[in-house]
Amino acid sequence: MKAMLLAWGRRAARRPWLFVALLPTLLFVTQHAPASTDMPEHTLAIGALRGLLLGDPAFTQSYEANLSTSPYLAYHVLGAALAIVVRDPDVANRVLLVAVALAFPLTFRRFLGALGADRRLVWFAVLPFFSRALAIGFLPFLFSVPVGFTLVAQAVEHARDVARGAARPWRRALGLSVLGVVLFYSHLSSLSMFAPTAALCAIVVIAAERGVRRAPLLAARALAWLAVPGVVAARFLLVGRLSAQPGAGLDDGAPTTMSVGRSLHALPLWVFDNFRTRVDDVFAAGYWLVFVAVATYSIVRALRGRAPIRALTLVPLLVAVVVYVATPFRVGAAVYLNVRLAPIVLLFALVPLRMPPSRWLARALGVVSLAGATSFAVCSRLCERDEAAGLAEIEAAIRPGSKVATLAFDRRSRATYIPPYLYPASVAVAKRGGAVSFSFASLPHWSIHYRQDSAPPPHRPFWVFRPCEFRNSVDGEHYDAVVVRGEIDPFASEPLGPAYALTRRAGRYALYERDRGRRFSGPDRGPCPVRASSEATYLPAARDDGDSSSR
Repeated sequence: MKAMLLAWGRRAARRPWLFVALLPTLLFVTQHAPASTDMPEHTLAIGALRGLLLGDPAFTQSYEANLSTSPYLAYHVLGAALAIVVRDPDVANRVLLVAVALAFPLTFRRFLGALGADRRLVWFAVLPFFSRALAIGFLPFLFSVPVGFTLVAQAVEHARDVARGAARPWRRALGLSVLGVVLFYSHLSSLSMFAPTAALCAIVVIAAERGVRRAPLLAARALAWLAVPGVVAARFLLVGRLSAQPGAGLDDGAPTTMSVGRSLHALPLWVFDNFRTRVDDVFAAGYWLVFVAVATYSIVRALRGRAPIRALTLVPLLVAVVVYVATPFRVGAAVYLNVRLAPIVLLFALVPLRMPPSRWLARALGVVSLAGATSFAVCSRLCERDEAAGLAEIEAAIRPGSKVATLAFDRRSRATYIPPYLYPASVAVAKRGGAVSFSFASLPHWSIHYRQDSAPPPHRPFWVFRPCEFRNSVDGEHYDAVVVRGEIDPFASEPLGPAYALTRRAGRYALYERDRGRRFSGPDRGPCPVRASSEATYLPAARDDGDSSSR
């Protein structure tokens, strides 16, 4: 076994892309989303946009595209276009994630090269894709990271062209403007991290090439591309919002911050710590040990004057620290804004470092990265076996075009820190049409919204975490079916309203379908009146680092 691992490490060090190319296929080892909470909702957005693009009545009757105020359009529109080709929004979503997983190390390598850093550090960019952002399902954010790396690399190269008087630098500037807009429509958090990094790196490059006196004028030329994404971002600040609808029971969008100490404590957890098992902890420990070894080697060399750290390589780290600490934890319905940046902070911290000349450390990092990514897939498969048993039967039983309510009474997870499989009807609706609630379509910044004439009864945002709010006398009139996660029967007392009958139970899930031939007449006190006052909210306090066990 030892000889096999060493041989594997040697081959990985010589041909790393051969092995990196295998990693994204791990996203297909599960039938459902790989231990992710929000991924089914992204599949639904992709499927709904595909249906809207094709004029499918199964979607046009329930949804409309939010093309004006959604900063997630890049991921969802690209996924919808891919879904038209592959004819399955779930497959399209996973294929797109495969491309993102591959792009993480590839774009980071180009980013390192543009800043004159050690490209051998590229192996560090493999595991951060499998961060807690993937486990929760922050897919547009993950998509935005390779876009940001490319943006910074292009901005540095453009600044060098301007400083050296290269012919026709406007071509690269035009590409940078497009990349900046794509970054905005990928994720606002990444824009706040990568745009200042690109600007400051460009200024440092120009100052180094042409001197401080000429830097202001040349910097203005080199950064002119920022005007276009700047206008787009300013428009969003004027007409868009991340806060919930007025009167929704949440704040008005005022930021909630996290202490510096808590933010730093959460940073390693958000880089790679998704499962309650110690398996991923072992590989995370190996990853951090290699990081400490590389950092120690680089610092000692710098102190001895053998390899001084260049100013340009320090810029990304300085920007990352400032943005990470200054970013709020929550703004309205948008949550975990600062801690999700943890993988970028780690990768930016690597830029000033250099790998030791010995190949053993690089091989060890390669083995740890590949094994750690494999452990994510294995743990996701085990989680699916234990917690998603029967979900495929429920999805198959949902009638095409149905309006479905999902009630997650059981949100516990023995496998993950973030409760998975809370949106059991979203993928079925994404494939066959209809509508589902709770859904992110009720949030103002999402890429699809409900049509006003077919919107579900109003609830507070993220009422998937407050299923006791369901009232058959109001909600039951709108839906055709109800999918329940847990053992509670919401219709056991025959509450006032339309009658629902149990048609399928499998594992933790049950499907109730509306019987239009009869009605219930009992008192409608809700499915769990005793526990209604103790319902947990979705939006965590700033002291929460993402461990859902506290809810």
